[in-house]
Amino acid sequence: MLANAANWLVLLLFCLLGCVRSSDSGTATAPNNVVNVDSRIHQVDAGVVFWNRASYLCVPLSRFQITGDQSPIAVSTSCKCLTATIVSYQLDSTETARAVLLEFEPSIRTAIPENPSSLAVTVKVALSSGEARELSVNFLHTRLADH
Repeated sequence: MLANAANWLVLLLFCLLGCVRSSDSGTATAPNNVVNVDSRIHQVDAGVVFWNRASYLCVPLSRFQITGDQSPIAVSTSCKCLTATIVSYQLDSTETARAVLLEFEPSIRTAIPENPSSLAVTVKVALSSGEARELSVNFLHTRLADH
């Protein structure tokens, strides 16, 4: 348990540097588990992402502490392994909401690393007011084990 806590501390310290890799032998926690780091930066655990498969995570703007009266104008990520787009989605028959669609790019074109890596990628949403909001997306980047 102490080793797992140490791994998370290392991820926390380096999450603002972009694609941070560290060895992780622990288990991943449930997706959408948001942990407050401070008043400006939050974390979300995306679980396990496989190197050779496309996958996505959609994060509502509220997770970035963006309210309905704030206008997001751009979104960027600190790692090429993850692309981000601002999207609208249907809540019910009359209401829509906005979110950041995060797409994990498969590593088919590049060499697949031998060992799994825990990654922390910073997603930054720029607002029309000139402010920005950040979210750190943590995930285990690994391969699907043969059965």
